[in-house]
Amino acid sequence: MEVYAYTRHPRPTPESRKDDTWVEPGMGDPDGVLPAKWFSGNDNEALDDFMGQGFDVLVIATPLTEETRGIMTSRRFEILGKNRKAFLVNIGRGQIVETDALMKALDSGIIGGAALDVTDPEPLPRDHPLWKKKNVFITPHISGNSNRYKERVLRLTRSNFQRMSEGKEFVNLVDRKLKY
Repeated sequence: MEVYAYTRHPRPTPESRKDDTWVEPGMGDPDGVLPAKWFSGNDNEALDDFMGQGFDVLVIATPLTEETRGIMTSRRFEILGKNRKAFLVNIGRGQIVETDALMKALDSGIIGGAALDVTDPEPLPRDHPLWKKKNVFITPHISGNSNRYKERVLRLTRSNFQRMSEGKEFVNLVDRKLKY
């Protein structure tokens, strides 16, 4: 699989792509080698360029902010589906995707299908048309669940205390200005 990444801030050098945040040992991409291609920006042109790369699968895992609310519009679905019928996976927030635009893209065959762990509205009403789509999988906002969540939080906390004792900054902090 060839992985492309899109982030708000550019990471133009191999050093800037390294990930020093906390992850489970043996997981993640600490050396920043996974994305075959890295895209970035906080404007429509950059995002449209990314969407036009001809993906088989687009996974959305972005936080919901004023900048990300409704970024998956009919126009973006058209760009996404231009070269092939991509499959959309949304594990971020439901309001990132315009539901009417998604249903239009599904009905017209612009995209091949969707797996939605989050929806707008959420919870999705029983009579919502998305439930009847044959090419849609809906889960009840559980993609981040784990039987070991508390253990991971304790390991992260322990790691941050170790970093603090070494005079290093904490990792995995929320930026209150960016709201994530």
